[in-house]
Amino acid sequence: MKLNLIILSLFFTTFLAQGENVIGLIKSIDREARLLNLDVKGSINRYKIGLGDASYLKESSFIRANSIMSDGDWMLERVWPNNRIDEKILKDSNRTLRRETERMGRKAFRSFKDPMPTFAFYSHRGELIRSSMLQGKITLLNFIFTRCRIPNMCPAATERITKLLAMTKDSGIKNVQVFSITLDPDYDTPGILNEYAKSKGIEDNNFHFLTGPTKAVEDMQKHHGIETKDDETFGIYHTMMTVVIDPKKNVYYQVPGSFWSADDYLSRIKKLADEI
Repeated sequence: MKLNLIILSLFFTTFLAQGENVIGLIKSIDREARLLNLDVKGSINRYKIGLGDASYLKESSFIRANSIMSDGDWMLERVWPNNRIDEKILKDSNRTLRRETERMGRKAFRSFKDPMPTFAFYSHRGELIRSSMLQGKITLLNFIFTRCRIPNMCPAATERITKLLAMTKDSGIKNVQVFSITLDPDYDTPGILNEYAKSKGIEDNNFHFLTGPTKAVEDMQKHHGIETKDDETFGIYHTMMTVVIDPKKNVYYQVPGSFWSADDYLSRIKKLADEI
């Protein structure tokens, strides 16, 4: 009987490890080796994780992910935070966003002085970012995705908005933050965005790459006039918009397209800062 119990326990652990969907508590992380021990229903399983995930995940936090076999080792991909409180806030906020989007219909597009909608997303650091965090700050908002293949689109936009954030600091303007929302949430998990941020040398705590439920991303696109379509050449073909949001959570300035000027935006932000 004892032997049977041991065999059953080993089988149960292996079954959990092979499951596509894994939910568990992180017991320990080896960031350098990119390994974590995950408590899944009382069984401790070891997994390899991606570079971006290894950078931001923390011990004693809950995650959900897919487990796959890679080069003879179990690996977690599509890793998401799974804190119950944060998940409830995320769902409630984006349920409100959905209602706002449906109610406004074609008028959902936000223009000058229009208030921002309710939303919640995860950042590339695994933090829950809510629309309430717009209050009291000047926010730059745009849309990108990490697999963008057009140099003068997402990569250029990320480089320019990073430069603009640095310019605001050099000008002595305080409380400026960036919300950069992915257009590819099925691929761009917090860990993928974290790795993207590192590849761009972005370490500023006021810069937040955001991702979350696909429907919430689509709703935010509607509020800012972003159109997308799948494209064999470019992956996702999309329009662009870079928005300045004032400390009262209203749209202050925005320019469609990819050819906006950091100097122009800096002058607008300076004017806004003087008005506060």
